[in-house]
Amino acid sequence: MRINNDKNASLNLQIIRSKKNMKFLKRLTPFTLPLLLAACGNDDLAEFSVQAPDTYEFSSLTDPSAPSSVDYKEATTRLMLIKELEYLIGSDYLQHVGHNSGKEAVLDLLNAIYQGGTKTNVTSLVNSNIYDKYDPENEEEPGKTAIRSIELETGDSLLQASFDDLTKGINLRDIMPGKGTPLIHQENSKDLFVGWSPGNKDQGDMPDYLIQTWFTGIAGLAVDSNAEGEADLSTKYYSVMDFKQLITTFLRGSIGYMQSASIHLDFENGLAASNNSDVTTPYTNLQHQWDMAFGYFGSPTNANLLELTQLKGTAYFDANNDNSIDLTSEYNFYFSDNAATRDADATLFDTRFHRNIQSGFLAGRALIDYQVYDKSLDPDSLKIELSQIKNDILDTWETSIAAKMIHHINIIAVVAPKWELSEIYNSSYLYHWSELKALATILQFNANSKIDIETLKDIHSDIATQPNKTNVINTFLKKLFKLREALTTTYNFSLEDIEFW
Repeated sequence: MRINNDKNASLNLQIIRSKKNMKFLKRLTPFTLPLLLAACGNDDLAEFSVQAPDTYEFSSLTDPSAPSSVDYKEATTRLMLIKELEYLIGSDYLQHVGHNSGKEAVLDLLNAIYQGGTKTNVTSLVNSNIYDKYDPENEEEPGKTAIRSIELETGDSLLQASFDDLTKGINLRDIMPGKGTPLIHQENSKDLFVGWSPGNKDQGDMPDYLIQTWFTGIAGLAVDSNAEGEADLSTKYYSVMDFKQLITTFLRGSIGYMQSASIHLDFENGLAASNNSDVTTPYTNLQHQWDMAFGYFGSPTNANLLELTQLKGTAYFDANNDNSIDLTSEYNFYFSDNAATRDADATLFDTRFHRNIQSGFLAGRALIDYQVYDKSLDPDSLKIELSQIKNDILDTWETSIAAKMIHHINIIAVVAPKWELSEIYNSSYLYHWSELKALATILQFNANSKIDIETLKDIHSDIATQPNKTNVINTFLKKLFKLREALTTTYNFSLEDIEFW
C-alpha cells in the first residue's frame, strides 16, 4: 500500500494533501484529508474513500447512542495535575504554608498532587482542599480542590471546575518511568536513565527520586523568613536552579511524551490493541490508544481551524461560544503550544510542526475508524499505514522539542554572562537552563528517537547538572553553541530559524 503526504513514500494507502493550502504556512486552515484505499494487486476490488475531519471529533461505531467515541479524559487529568502543581509551586500560598507549618506541610501539599492526584483512598484533590492549609481570611471551603491553575477571561468558566470533575483514581507517580512503566533503554542488561547521576540509587528509581529531591528543595525554600519575620515571598522556587521548570517540564515529558511515544503509539504496546467492537465502551481499544496519545499532545480539537498566531501562547479557545471551557477539547497544553509557537516564530515560515502532528492524529484516527466497519483493510495493512503516520507524528513532535531546546540555548547565551548584574538576568538564566535540562532529559523517553543514547549522554555532559556560574562560563556557552549546531544538523533546521528561535 502507499501513503503520499508531503513526502514521497510507497505503500498502498494514499493520503493526499491539498497543495493549494500548503502555501499558507502561517495559517491552520480547515483541512480535510482524503484517504483513498485500493487493494494490492487486484484490479477487480473496489476503491474506498475515507475523509479525515477538520476537528478531532469521531462518532461511535460501537455504540450509536453514545455522543462520541473519543475519550482521553485520563490524559487531560494528568496534564491538569501537572499544571496545578506548577501553579502551587509558584504561589505565595505555598510560601505561607512553609513559613507557618514547616517543610513537611509543604511536601504533603506537593505530594497531594503528585501521589494523591484524584485517588479516593489517600489525601488527594478529590477529597481535600489543598488550599485551605493557610486561610487567614477563612475564604476556603473544605472538601475537593478547585482548579486554580487556569486564568479565565471575564465571563468564562471551566466546565471541569474542580478535580472532582476529572477522571478519578489516577495520579502522576504511578505511571512515572521506572514505576508504572519500565525505562526504555538498557545497558549491561540493566535499566538506564540518562541526565542525572543515580549515586547509590537504582536507575529505575531515578525519575521518581528526582521529583522528591526537587520537592525537598522547594520545601527548604518555602520555610524562609524575611527581615520582618514573615514568609519570604522573594525566593519562591529557585536557588541554584528553577525547581518549578525542572519539575513540570520533566513531568510533562516523562508522563505525556513517554506515554504517547513509547506506550500508546508503540506497536508492542498500545497499537497492538484490538480494533474490534467492544459493546462495553463507545470505542475500540485501538481507537482509545490513539486518542490517549492525542490527549497527551494536548491540542484543542479544532486546532486545524485556527491560525498559528492564535495558537501561540493562547491558553484556550471557546469553540462553541458557550463561555464554558472544556479542558478536554478547548485547552492548549504545553506540547501543543510549543509546536505552534516554534512554527509562528520560524522566520521563513518553513516549519509545520503543529499542523503535521494534528493532521497526523486526524488521519490515523480516521483510518482506524474505517477499519472498524470495513474489514477489507486487514489488520496487517492497517499496521503498515499506521506505522508511517505515527512515525511522522513522533518525529515531528521530537523535532519541536529540539527546536525549543535551541530557543533556550539562544536565551541562555544572552542572559548567562549577565547573571550577576541583576536578579532578572539571574532568574532568567535559571529558568531557561532548567527547562533546557528537562527537555534534554525527556528525549530518552522516545524509543525511536533520532538521538541515540550515547549522544544523549554527551548532550547532558555539555549541559551539566546545574547552571554554570564560574569563571569558565564562556567555555560552557561554547559547548551549548556546539549542541545547537548538532541539533540543527540532526533535525535539519534552517540557519535563519535557529537564530530567531
